[in-house]
Amino acid sequence: MMTGGGREMLCPANAMRGARVLAVAGMSGAGRSTSLRILEDMGYEAFDNLPLSLVPALIEHAAADAPAIAVGADARTRGFAIETMLETLDTVVHGSARQLRILFIDCDDERLERRYTETRRPHPLAGDRPIMDGIRLERQALSPLRDRADLVIDTSLLTAADLKRLLTGHFALEQSGLRVFETSFAYRCGIPRDADQISDVRFLDNLIGIGCTGGRHRSVYVAERRAEVAHRDLPPSGLVAPASPDIAS
Repeated sequence: MMTGGGREMLCPANAMRGARVLAVAGMSGAGRSTSLRILEDMGYEAFDNLPLSLVPALIEHAAADAPAIAVGADARTRGFAIETMLETLDTVVHGSARQLRILFIDCDDERLERRYTETRRPHPLAGDRPIMDGIRLERQALSPLRDRADLVIDTSLLTAADLKRLLTGHFALEQSGLRVFETSFAYRCGIPRDADQISDVRFLDNLIGIGCTGGRHRSVYVAERRAEVAHRDLPPSGLVAPASPDIAS
């Protein structure tokens, strides 16, 4: 199941029992560190910003007894380069019995710029240039890794609770059955980026639509009674935005 543009179908979490490695990459400020903390709460051993040269040894030896590990990397990781990163991942796949999945955490450029502005943090690739220049450079550099990802999650309009539900649905260590995550939305504001399937229910009457014109009444009512839900076009109650500097990474 794909969210936001990954390459292949993900198996349900209970089909990936046993040792597994989740590589967590993404745009700086999109919520990668937040995702790693959520995964750690789920039972993963999480490691962030290790030099890439140490990753194969970590997977092979340091966490040999762990049921699952999550390894975070972004443009600030020592020795980071797309070619090196992909070679390292290939080494992991061919040199270990562990199952590898790549998760990419993304966000639209304007919201990323706002998050850096609000926290007054410099973008790692911007130097003395505007923040947006650093964001564009990073997006260009990470494009091959995003294309390689098994799952892409766009946090532009997600709350922290939404992100946790998505990660739990895809990567829970123990899970029975299929978890479904539904989002209500307004067509006038565009189709959600992370939707795998769209239901157009504008033809239905009062209070029973999933996707309605305004996204605040009918779609809200039905979605809440069918599955775990988020309401994109209701007033936000706290998007995945940096409340403190470390959340922005």
